[in-house]
Amino acid sequence: MTSGQEPWRPSILPELHGAFTHRGPFAIAATAFVGPDGKLYAHGTTTCLVFELKPR
Repeated sequence: MTSGQEPWRPSILPELHGAFTHRGPFAIAATAFVGPDGKLYAHGTTTCLVFELKPR
């Protein structure tokens, strides 16, 4: 679960944790936005199709 940022809280200086995995034609990237208190504030993933462009 992620935590919200209430207006009364001080600004957060986050740590960003990321990873990238490539297997065959697929790649997966993931990241997490973690506050100094260790709480997870946001996270995301994406899947990409990797292919080679042939010259014209």
